[in-house]
Amino acid sequence: MLRRLRASGSIGDDDASSRLGAVVGGRDLRTALTALVESALRDDDPRYRRIIVQSDIEGRPGKAIAAELYVSERTYYRLRASALAGLQRSFVGRLNEPGAATSSDALSAYGRGLRLGTLRTRASLSRALACFEAALTSDPHFVRAYAGMADVQLLAAEYLLQDPRQAYGEAAQALEAALECDPRSAEANAVAGDFALYARRDRVAARSRFDAALESDPLYAMTYQYAAWLSLNERNPERAARECAAGLALRPDSMPLQTTLGVAYLELGRTDRAVEHLGAVLEAEPGYWLARFHLAAALTEAGRYAEALQELEELAGDDPHPTVIAAAGHVRGLLGDSAGALRAVATVDAMATRERAPLEQRAIILAGVGRHREAVAELRDAAASAAPWPSRQILGTSLVAVRTYLRPLREAPDFEAVYERYRSA
Repeated sequence: MLRRLRASGSIGDDDASSRLGAVVGGRDLRTALTALVESALRDDDPRYRRIIVQSDIEGRPGKAIAAELYVSERTYYRLRASALAGLQRSFVGRLNEPGAATSSDALSAYGRGLRLGTLRTRASLSRALACFEAALTSDPHFVRAYAGMADVQLLAAEYLLQDPRQAYGEAAQALEAALECDPRSAEANAVAGDFALYARRDRVAARSRFDAALESDPLYAMTYQYAAWLSLNERNPERAARECAAGLALRPDSMPLQTTLGVAYLELGRTDRAVEHLGAVLEAEPGYWLARFHLAAALTEAGRYAEALQELEELAGDDPHPTVIAAAGHVRGLLGDSAGALRAVATVDAMATRERAPLEQRAIILAGVGRHREAVAELRDAAASAAPWPSRQILGTSLVAVRTYLRPLREAPDFEAVYERYRSA
């Protein structure tokens, strides 16, 4: 991008510029670049931003801009050179020096925490939390470590690995600390958007947070990951796929983004493509829990029940939790093993806490054995009793993640109304 900015007026509407626009935000190219420049130079001479925007993005001649600034052309070119140098410092700082004031020990612990957090197992999330705590011991003002802690707690709640009320409460505390340190932090605002989506069930607030994160740093790839899940929750898989593509343009090695793209394919009805894509993700990262879970859903959607059950049984053996057990029970029901499916109901009931009955998990299992009326009733009870955090009974399951296992209920009376009530609870 800097090479293009150095050639005045070279930001055009060609294919390369379109790809660049996707990288810096997926919006109108000039709007995205303007926001990026204004963010990068916000603490510099205000003339710098005006010069870069008008000369390099809008393509206006330098002589006219110099006259409007009441400076000579020579001074104008000196100012432009300083502005470009400021841009380069900002971009290099973002890409290569993410923690300039942070110790190497803190950054190392933070990096390990990020890696462990992507694995999504009970053990890996616990170890990730310890890494973020170690990072904060080295640097108590390390904003991204607070955001990492919040993200881990959100995942523990969403996957029912911890009581959602407790996990969301701890996530809220970490986010408060992060945003107190830096209200503009892209990482903190992105996780705050995820918190708004899952803990508060407030999709409008979630989108606002994601927009704030992108305005602060359009190069932070994981904002697109969180935003894609919001779009999936809004039943807009086309937008989710575009957001995944924008994130992958920045981080093509991101397994969460790769997996979310596979989920978008499934929601778009491209089942075979979803199976192929998620299988490739799992081949690249065999221990990646999330890819295996969604591959099982895609295989179920494709009618490949035995293969789906094999994937789910491997997950249940590694780190059992209610949603995996429920999905496996559902598939057993589809394979004709009603007794095995109903044993899964007893298992998820035994795993439940006093605070939260496994209503959604029962619905998933009952849908697989053809007891549709009972399944809808369980889902209705879940929607009726749920409330956003910090209420006693909250939802811990994203319906996007388990929508495949509820599809047999589509012909059941009142299902769509109940489903929408649950989705909006």
